[in-house]
Amino acid sequence: MMNRSFEKSRMLACAVGMAIVLITPALSAPLNEAFQRKNESVEHAHTQKIRTVGQALAPTGFQIFCLFNATQCQGGGQTQIEMTNDLMDLLLRVNSGINRAIRPRNDKGDIWSINVSAGDCEDYVLTKRAELIKFGLPASALRIATAYTQNGQGHAVLVVISRQGDYVLDNRRNAIHDWRNVDLTWVAISQADPKKWSSIVSTKH
Repeated sequence: MMNRSFEKSRMLACAVGMAIVLITPALSAPLNEAFQRKNESVEHAHTQKIRTVGQALAPTGFQIFCLFNATQCQGGGQTQIEMTNDLMDLLLRVNSGINRAIRPRNDKGDIWSINVSAGDCEDYVLTKRAELIKFGLPASALRIATAYTQNGQGHAVLVVISRQGDYVLDNRRNAIHDWRNVDLTWVAISQADPKKWSSIVSTKH
């Protein structure tokens, strides 16, 4: 479990870089008990998928990152996957493992990096995405989303698109939640081609 001060530092780790990112674009169920039962199919209620509209600019820092890391900015494979207990276990391991591995630190400006020892929310997102691709998940089902936290800070998370729902991997917590049941105001999300972004249609609980 993270102590309060460490969790707070994670929450603050995106404020500087993401404040720049979120000026341009237009403008969530706890882990189901079924995910904790091995070798059983995942149960789910009526699912509401993330809805997007139009086009949005990819964050400037992400565009720069892609210029120098083209292989990390490619899509491929299925655009949504089947959520199973084994897959949820993998997502939980990767999310919590990388949350522990990267020390929260504010970047000076909108700088996106991967596989770092210290960084902010974008760096967690890129590292988690790359790790899940190594485990065989299709790149096109792993989306990067930008949002605001409840205190108005810019934030970025990884969203896994599945047939059973769209699930959020966040550096502020190790648990994984449906996109409608997180404390975020959504802004934009990458598409199957991660260099293309769309605005998220806001949804109330």
